[in-house]
Amino acid sequence: MGNAFGRGVIRPWAVGLILAMLGGGQGAAQELPPCQTTAGEEGLVFAGAFSLIQSPVDFATARSGAEAVQVFGEVRDGLGVLVLGAESGPEEGSGGVEVQVTFAAKDGAVVHECAVNVLPFDPTLNDPAQLSAGDCNLTVIAGLPQLVMSHAQVIEVPRVFEKLGVAAPQIADMASLSERRFYLLGKRPGTTVLIWTEREPTGSLGVNLCPIPVASPDEGFGPAGPGDDVLCQDEQGAPVRLAVGQTARMVFRDAGGTPMEYGEYSVANPAVADFSFEFGAEAGMITAIGNGSTSLTLLTSDGKTAVNCEISVE
Repeated sequence: MGNAFGRGVIRPWAVGLILAMLGGGQGAAQELPPCQTTAGEEGLVFAGAFSLIQSPVDFATARSGAEAVQVFGEVRDGLGVLVLGAESGPEEGSGGVEVQVTFAAKDGAVVHECAVNVLPFDPTLNDPAQLSAGDCNLTVIAGLPQLVMSHAQVIEVPRVFEKLGVAAPQIADMASLSERRFYLLGKRPGTTVLIWTEREPTGSLGVNLCPIPVASPDEGFGPAGPGDDVLCQDEQGAPVRLAVGQTARMVFRDAGGTPMEYGEYSVANPAVADFSFEFGAEAGMITAIGNGSTSLTLLTSDGKTAVNCEISVE
């Protein structure tokens, strides 16, 4: 993220989890019932996506029989355990990779075994709801209604999160901003899964999995690019459409016309535009770097106000 926010910038939690992943042998499951997963009872797990696998009985540990599925035994929601289908999974059109998952009691005794089938997520065949579990009532606080490559949103979850991250940070990256809000950056077209966990009143962990689609600029805007209604405005109130090397000055005011000061900013794609504050952060200068479009996100120092506008460089 170009000039990312000074506080709360985190590496995707998924990466940290992968470093602690549980590995297994290379053998595929044989003659086992399908696991019940987020995608359904047929044992489906999507490559590059988080899922929950449900055990019919209580267990202490869970492990995978192959690297195509990573099991994160410390992330549990009741009888469900978090797994990640390996990004370097089967090719589209293949029959998938079958992997055994074993659940064990504290003494190591096996209490349940089942099989998952790892397949690529195909938006033309699969329903995004198959990537979803828990509460996905996410609110776009600032930014476009749909996440677009090289653009950004500020998102709010319905309750305080304990952990959050994305399964495929090469598709969408993120940074936490507050106990409920985070910055979400579209990096390339595709679909990834956001995970946010919460500590429930009982003390147990609630795991929420939410699909995050990222559109290409053509899908998001069409050939003409962002419309004037979403573009940043210069100090005269004109939409910011620049040529490479041009600049535009912005003056920040609230709805009533009172000068407003922001404390932090981020340009989603610094290869398209640069930004700097002026006059105590009550104004700023946009400089066009390269062709394309991107987002400018501004935050007040207390983090309570977030605004987002788009920049077009032609």
